[in-house]
Parts: sequence; structure tokens; C-alpha cells
Amino acid sequence: MSEQDDLYEILQVHPSAHPEVIRAAYRRLAQLYDPDTNPSPEATELMARINRAYEVLGNAEQRASYDIARGVPNSQSTVQGTNPRSRAAARQDSPDFFTLGSRKSEVTRVQGQPRETNKDRHFPDEETWGWGSGDHFCSVTFNKAGRVVGWMNRGDLRVRIIPTDGVADSDFFTIGSYRGNVARVQGTPFRIEVPSRFVWTREEIEFDRKYGIEVDDDVDLDEMDRETWHFPGGIVEFSMSDGWVTAFQNKDGTLKARRVDPDSDGDWQGSNFFTIGSARKEVETVQGIPSTDKKNPLLAEEWRYGSSIVTFKLGWTSRVQGWDNADRNLKVRLVPGIEVTDSDTFNLDSHKDDVVRLQGTPHRVSVDTLLGYQTWRFSGGTVYLDLSDGRVIYYENRDGSLKTQGIRPVTRRNVAFENFRKSRSEKDRKSRNRRSVGCVGMLFGVIALLVILGWIVS
Repeated sequence: MSEQDDLYEILQVHPSAHPEVIRAAYRRLAQLYDPDTNPSPEATELMARINRAYEVLGNAEQRASYDIARGVPNSQSTVQGTNPRSRAAARQDSPDFFTLGSRKSEVTRVQGQPRETNKDRHFPDEETWGWGSGDHFCSVTFNKAGRVVGWMNRGDLRVRIIPTDGVADSDFFTIGSYRGNVARVQGTPFRIEVPSRFVWTREEIEFDRKYGIEVDDDVDLDEMDRETWHFPGGIVEFSMSDGWVTAFQNKDGTLKARRVDPDSDGDWQGSNFFTIGSARKEVETVQGIPSTDKKNPLLAEEWRYGSSIVTFKLGWTSRVQGWDNADRNLKVRLVPGIEVTDSDTFNLDSHKDDVVRLQGTPHRVSVDTLLGYQTWRFSGGTVYLDLSDGRVIYYENRDGSLKTQGIRPVTRRNVAFENFRKSRSEKDRKSRNRRSVGCVGMLFGVIALLVILGWIVS
């Protein structure tokens, strides 16, 4: 790293950023550029620069020294020195609001002691604090680490979303935007909801993925990995694991949200489009009322528009999981995510984001949840993708129009799918082992409780 490198630019934060903002920015960048998961040849060098920047900016004394050497001392690092006067200044200049990820002590300092605290007996790691009553009741939800994950604000909560990541110059947000850009253009939502189960698993999922620890198979990320922000004029849904906008409902038109056609240079001037993960209401708004709809025994629902079909996965919420655009009349799009590279072709183990970038939206998407893969069909070939990580398992480039490294991979089809099945079986085995250990632990806990109860009774 050269002396001219700006550490704040490397972490993509403002020089006056709060330490919590710097930590959040580092975690996000570390997930993006971890060499163990990012195949880009520049990932190792970028990760080294990110680690070095956080090593300095994540330490109050080193940050203060860096700011002085930089010639622009900032209020955050300067006030957090080691002497008592600096600590007093830090308390005086600390923010007068709390945000997502704030600790209980920070909420108490800003908001005061709660009027009531509640814990759900089914989810003991979830805790809710409440202030006020009636029409003025406000609440904050914490996860098991004691961090803010949601709230209901009826006007009295001193809460704010800090746009720290994904901030762009655009004056609107769209499907695939980061939550930081939504906060920048839309402000702080009055309500944030997360599924109860994820109140205590969110942190594990975010960090376990970074370190390669498998998430239990009984956790359906596609259905449960939803964070919902409520604004007066509409609702925005995010994927909790990566912070991307997955859907929105612009009820009265006041949301600064648009839908962008990835195949054009600007806004798509036709109707809106839907995509994988869209809710039924969104498809109905975009595509209209289906000619027929039916449910099948495989927990799926099909909507027909002429000969074209949209398939929904039923569950906690009904979401689009595939389609067959036979009449080419579906207003459907796939938008590349954060896993894109600058490669001119895709091959085995390429991410689906690169397939979308190079190939566009497939005319048919089908999912086999039992075998764990999905199939994308284009006019010139077929691509098979791992449901768990979105990587290419195999492809068939029938007429040479797919932007691949050959008509077929070097690895034969049966070998590629056998390798995929072995990998999936190994993941299932590890998941079963973890569940077995958990059951044994619960059994010993019950036995210990019975012994204690017996001793008390006797």
C-alpha cells in the first residue's frame, strides 16, 4: 500500500464516520473480497489493502495519528483518545440517535430506559423494548448479540439509518440496490421487520458464510431471508444476507423507486418487470391477472398467461421461483448481482451473475428442489446451476450462441453431476451431524432438569 492511498476511500467511508460505520463497512468489503470466496485475481491484493485500512481506522489511537498526519483531523478519531478529557469529549460528541446494529447501551443512552421489555418463549434470544403507550407506542427489537435489528417508530424513537454502503449517485433505487442507497434517497423507515427466526440467526448467517460454515438445511433462506422496511408510501424488501433490494411496493408513488432494464442504457420505458423472488402481488401488478392458476402437490403454484407460465414456491410467502416464457409475453428480467467479473465467457463454477451479465434473461427457469439445482434455458443452450451457491454445474451450448469456453465443458455431464451430488451429500451429512449434536445436548439438558426436580421434590 502506498503512502498516497486514502484509507477512508479504501473502506468507502467518510473521514468523519462513526467507528460503528467503519466496522460495518469493513465487514461488508471483507465479505465481497475474501480470496477464499472471490475468484477475482485482484481479490488478494484488495483484501490486503482493506485489512490494512481497517487496522488503522479501526483503532482509535492509530486513526487519530493517521488523521493528524493526513492533515485533516476529524471529530470521531480525535475525541476518542486515551486521556479522560478525550473520553469526556467522546461522550459529549457521541451521536444523538441509534441505528441498525447499535448496542443496548447505546439505545438506552439515546432513548432512555424502556417502559417494558419482552422475550418470546419460543425465541428466547429475541428481545423487544417498548416506550410510550397507545398511539405513541414505539418498540425496538434486538438479536441475541444485543444488537438492534428492527423497530416500530410512531414518532418518538431517535433512530436513523446511516447510508454507509452501496451508495450511488442515482436519485432512485431499484431491484438489486443496496440498502444504503435506499436509506440515502428515501430516508429512515418508520418500521423495520425481520422474521422472528432470523432475529437470532441473522448474525450467524452473515458471519458463518464468510468462514465457510454451512447453514442448517432446515433454514430456507429463499423464504425466510427477508428484511422489510416500511415507509408511508410503500414497502421495500431486502435479502438479509447481502442487503440487496429484492422487491418493493410503491403504493402511492412516493417511493423513489424505479425498475431498470439491464439490456438498455436507461429506464425501461415499457411496463415494470418481475424477477425471481417477486411476490404474487408484484407479478399481478406487472403482468396482469393470469388466465388460469393452479396448485400442484409439489408445493408450487402456476399462473398462466397464454402458453407462458409463472411458477411460485409456496411457503411462508409465495415467491416466483421460475417461468416458461413460451409466448415471449412475460415481463420478466434477471439483474446481475455483486458476483460479476469482467470475464468474456463463463464456465463450470462461474456464478449465475456472470451468466446473466453475458447471456441475459433465460426464456425458461425451472427448479428441482429435491436434487438441489435449477435449469436456465436459452434459445441456444442450457445452463444448470447449484441452488445453494448459484454456481454453474454444467452447460450445453447447442448452437454455439452461449458465451462459454466451448460447446460443452471439459468435464463430462455425468462426472459433473456426480461431483455436485457428492458435494451436496457432504453438506447434508455435516448438517445432520450438527443437528444430532444439538439433540444429544437437549437430551442431556432434559435429564439434568429431571434429576434436579427429583432432588427438589425428595
